Amino acid sequence: MYVRVKENESLVKDMSTSAILNTDHAAVLRHKKRMAEIEKAEQIQNEINTLKNEFGEIKQMLRELLSRGING
Repeated sequence: MYVRVKENESLVKDMSTSAILNTDHAAVLRHKKRMAEIEKAEQIQNEINTLKNEFGEIKQMLRELLSRGING
């Protein structure tokens, strides 16, 4: 049995489990889309950070090679 939440018409409470459920399917879909966008942005940021680290390692290797070439 479901009972509407007074403060929000799109929410209902399942009386057997006490769970609050959103009946606004469009809002649920918007939330899922937004969460997917956030996850994608986090993945892109992680890839950028990885590339920055790798680029720094390459720069350090080049510095070492150049210093060996000049001094070695």
